Amino acid sequence: MIAVASVGDEVQALYRGAIGYSALPLWPPELLRWLQQGFPAVGHFVPLLFAVGDALRGFSIARIHPTATGCDAELIECFAPSPDADLYTWMVSETATRVAGFGPGLLGACTPCPLLAEALRRNGFVRAGVNPVQVWWPGHAQLSGPLLIGGNSGDAPLVPFTEQWWTDADQQRPTES
Repeated sequence: MIAVASVGDEVQALYRGAIGYSALPLWPPELLRWLQQGFPAVGHFVPLLFAVGDALRGFSIARIHPTATGCDAELIECFAPSPDADLYTWMVSETATRVAGFGPGLLGACTPCPLLAEALRRNGFVRAGVNPVQVWWPGHAQLSGPLLIGGNSGDAPLVPFTEQWWTDADQQRPTES
């Protein structure tokens, strides 16, 4: 596992080499750059790269965001170019270990991919519910592999949280007489 401050072309190369999935959302470099360097109210992002020997085998990114009692975290993305439950298990474990250093009350994740779901289960995640994924496939053909859809498939990493300094300052503002 390689902790990095930001990611770039190496992640794009991983996605270009993806095989075995029916569909997966891509991470445009501009979005990754904006998240990692952008507006503080969306939280702090923790990107990790995973290598076996000299070969880059995966990428994960977690989001740490403030709560009333401290912080929570979300596994936004956990991606390996070829679906592999053992590789995902290691990636989830390492990501959870790094995120634990921030002291979150909760580390959440979501996926319809059975191999990533198995990796989450192996790491002690508890299934809290089901969010169905609606898929339209031309010709109604069977999907050829798992869907890898996580927290990056909608606006989840973009939704800002109330900034603590704003809330505190607002509550301490003097009243007019």
